[in-house]
Amino acid sequence: MPRFFATLLLCFVLLPFAACDSNSDGDGNGNGNGNGGSTIGSSNVTVSGAFSDSFSGNAAFGVGEDGSSFSLALFEGNLTAGGTTSGGLVGIGRNEGRPGEGTFQITASGSAMDFAAAYISDFSNTTGGMFVGSATGTLTITSSTSGRVAGSFTFTGQAASTSGPLGEVTVQGTFTADLASTIPSTGFP
Repeated sequence: MPRFFATLLLCFVLLPFAACDSNSDGDGNGNGNGNGGSTIGSSNVTVSGAFSDSFSGNAAFGVGEDGSSFSLALFEGNLTAGGTTSGGLVGIGRNEGRPGEGTFQITASGSAMDFAAAYISDFSNTTGGMFVGSATGTLTITSSTSGRVAGSFTFTGQAASTSGPLGEVTVQGTFTADLASTIPSTGFP
């Protein structure tokens, strides 16, 4: 289970700073996604319930170098290869490799095949923003290749801020995520 949460943590920490890896993608920027070094993927996210929010932005995914993990990150605004982000962020991950097409469960706890999901209202201000975790819902993958994953999701969880609990929130959205990086698989139990 610790590795499962480490995978999700990588959505929030590793992907914004490791948008380039050493893989060649034919466009010279080395990030492996073949998009010519422009912004990475696209996403639309809506939050409703105890508070409301929405954003459009980028989407990127990473896979474990040994194929044992998958992390999807949806960022508010524009994240360019090698850049950082601020604003809203959704992270979805699991302790298995890149999923094929289909519908998958998002659960607060469960088997390694289940996905975990979380939302942060402002990635640049994690102490003053709102956080939604311990979520349940579904992730639907409509297209899955080694360089791009597309689909939709919806999950419901308890929102909290530094002021305390805020109540139940539903986060939903769509994405077309480009490969951002290979995630190192060493160092996690």
